[in-house]
Amino acid sequence: MGFGASVLHFPLEAGGALPPTDRSDLVIEGAGLQAGYTIAPACIISTVAEKVQLSSISPETCGAEIDRLAKAAAAVAERLQGMVSHHSNAASAQSGLTDSLSYLQPSSPVYQEVVEHITRDHWSAEYAVQEAFDRHAASIDSPFTRDRAYEAIDIKNQLIRALNPRAQDTVEQFQKQLAALPGPKIVVTENLSPAEALQLLNQQVRGVVIFNAGHVGHQAIVLKDIGCPVVGNVSLSGLIGHGEEIVVDGDKGFVTLRPSGDLRDKALALMRVLDDPLTEKIVLPDGMATTKDGVKIRICADLTNPDRVGELSAQVGEIGLVRTEFLFLKANEWPSEEKQLEIFRAILQGAAPHGVSLRTFDFGSDKVSEGLACHDAVDSGIRGIRYALAIRHKEFNTQLRAMVRAAAETQQEVRIIFPMVLDVGDMRKAKAELNRAVGDLIGEGVIAERPQNIRVGPMVETSSAVELIDPILRESDFISIGTNDLLKSTLDGDLNKAAGAHYHPANLSCVRRSIQAAERAGKPVYICGEMPCHTKNVPLLIGVGARSFVVSAQELGAVINKVGRCEIPSCEGLVDKIIESGDGDEAYAIHVNYLAQLNGA
Repeated sequence: MGFGASVLHFPLEAGGALPPTDRSDLVIEGAGLQAGYTIAPACIISTVAEKVQLSSISPETCGAEIDRLAKAAAAVAERLQGMVSHHSNAASAQSGLTDSLSYLQPSSPVYQEVVEHITRDHWSAEYAVQEAFDRHAASIDSPFTRDRAYEAIDIKNQLIRALNPRAQDTVEQFQKQLAALPGPKIVVTENLSPAEALQLLNQQVRGVVIFNAGHVGHQAIVLKDIGCPVVGNVSLSGLIGHGEEIVVDGDKGFVTLRPSGDLRDKALALMRVLDDPLTEKIVLPDGMATTKDGVKIRICADLTNPDRVGELSAQVGEIGLVRTEFLFLKANEWPSEEKQLEIFRAILQGAAPHGVSLRTFDFGSDKVSEGLACHDAVDSGIRGIRYALAIRHKEFNTQLRAMVRAAAETQQEVRIIFPMVLDVGDMRKAKAELNRAVGDLIGEGVIAERPQNIRVGPMVETSSAVELIDPILRESDFISIGTNDLLKSTLDGDLNKAAGAHYHPANLSCVRRSIQAAERAGKPVYICGEMPCHTKNVPLLIGVGARSFVVSAQELGAVINKVGRCEIPSCEGLVDKIIESGDGDEAYAIHVNYLAQLNGA
């Protein structure tokens, strides 16, 4: 069965009017938030909390009301932490709930506003919570952070429930609606908080469609571990009934309602082609997977949970990426040099004798902690290494000192990655800061000399860095390619297309160009982000010349298996054909048909 470029393209009615709700094969276009493809019945979930009416208290009871608020906040925090403890990847679940938990801290501006309403306006805690959190949610109007508004609403609802047991429990309401449709399902909802996303685990959820979803956010951190396609910015209200079949294409951002006949058959076939089931654990003593024609591909682990460093290093050897900001998202203050040294030392020792790549902190629109007061990364419009150099110079210096000390103590290879490098000036400035940290540590007698086991390189994740890759390489020992942001940058910020369109000719051209430049310079290349974590992209990566993949823990076995089914000439021919096509839709069809042949579909 062939998959043409327009197999799943069924336009809306002319003039933009919504067609009759009983129409089959109706496609609604939204934003692809998480790659993948699936077909299943729709499980429609709606959680609406009742409005709290104004209720006043006497001035002398304000203290007791604040105490009642504190107890409710502690109860909600305990409930959320309980959800985290039952998650298969507690570290990523904790990261997903970081901002939600921060609302419950007395130092939170929203929490303080609630207290002010109680003491100044003599409002009940329930009403004060409702008004403060609603006002905060209404102030979040960026499309990048839209999902955070619902995080605030979710915490508001849970606080009100904890304050008044008779109030509607929205989490319990969500659980009941989810359980009402047994078997495989696609969750369709207006909103989804990280707490609700955690409820989707082990519930046979094959996909998610969300209306109020930012392009990046904490939902995605939790949903990633479910491993299902997600489409956002789509409302199916009034268009689909509970239990009716829909198709979710997270790569393209399409939702197809009531697929009929031929389309349904093709959708089922396409799902089999694109989705490789996870395999049992595979151990690579030398960290090398082997293609069908005998070419070695290095497989490194993407470390999100420091507690698993020993396990993952024993499985594949090198740790190809540690996103250091995720280690500190739940902190109430910037971690000290000693605290970071303790964490980095433990990671290096756990990975011994293999190398580790530590990326310096990269705060921005998708990674913001209330506790660390790093919203200035969003406000300033800069992130990555430029944010560290321009706004968080002191904190950057502290982190570099901790990394240098950990390298000196363990004598293991440490690759320091500077995120979001735009040009060679960024690399030079970052290296100057590293040299300054080394010099200070030597001058203070903390280390005797510069550790020779430190390597430095950029995270190449913008089209600017690709254009300037040759001078950047002259200042680097290696490069890491961040496929998520590079894809968005390459497609000119079209986030609706950028979630899973790694097959796009422009993206493959940028990745191949960077790899070829690194080969000419004799520098290693590590491929990071979502692209190497999906088996369907393995032939594309091999075809562009990638020979080191950084893969998430849960995808290691499947990716290693897929490498073993690929042959270099065939993969190179696939990439050549896609780039020569110059067309995203045609590239998609070429890619899918190739996978069908590779998988024997």
